[in-house]
Amino acid sequence: MKVLFLFGDAAVGKMTVGQELTKITDLRLFHNHMTIEPVLKIFGEFNGNAIYRMREVIFEEFAKTDKYGLIFTLMWAFDQPDDWKNVEHIQSIFTAKNKDTQFYYAELVAPQEIRLRRNTSENRLKHKKSKNDIATSTRRLLDDDAHYRLESLDGEIPFENYIKIDNSDLPAAEAAQNDQRAFWILLSASRIKRKNLNRYIHVLFFIITQKSAFSQTAAGAPYAVPLLLVARISFAGGQNDTGRTFLF
Repeated sequence: MKVLFLFGDAAVGKMTVGQELTKITDLRLFHNHMTIEPVLKIFGEFNGNAIYRMREVIFEEFAKTDKYGLIFTLMWAFDQPDDWKNVEHIQSIFTAKNKDTQFYYAELVAPQEIRLRRNTSENRLKHKKSKNDIATSTRRLLDDDAHYRLESLDGEIPFENYIKIDNSDLPAAEAAQNDQRAFWILLSASRIKRKNLNRYIHVLFFIITQKSAFSQTAAGAPYAVPLLLVARISFAGGQNDTGRTFLF
């Protein structure tokens, strides 16, 4: 089984990216508001203990299955020891059931001004009812940014199979020149539904750019994939710098 931790600051696009991945891979999505919203509705307020226990049950039961894998989205405050312990605890739940569970880590980053715009997106408001209170949601986003460090430092993530993706809406002139290598690693290493290969290529571009514009490949490339990725991708931690593949 594979477990993908998909993390980043508020409104960076974690759930949306996870939704797109489930359409073309065998991974299932468990985004953090799947437990937050029911608890808010039942209790009328945030209850961290109830949310934590619900997640525990889901992780434990999912780990017993023969499913291919799970995407779990979360905000990770790197300056808070308890957040590190939480990730390690989730790992322990899965390894207790299957010691061969493989873990992967994808961090999404984008500037605050972009995330504030995304905070009011239709998809976000549809799946996260509590975010329909825009004033409160915006205030919480700003408070989190002010009080916690929600983007990792270079080399801080110690795990193998880690990738950091800046999925800001950047102009093509600012695109990193070496993004093709990262894209091809992702493509070649991923298990996808064969019939969805074409869509997978588009989804990867969506993940990186959140846009729909595509460019053509160089002559001889086996698939129509974008050459200019309007984003910056960097590998860090483990052996990724020397070519270790990142699996979805």
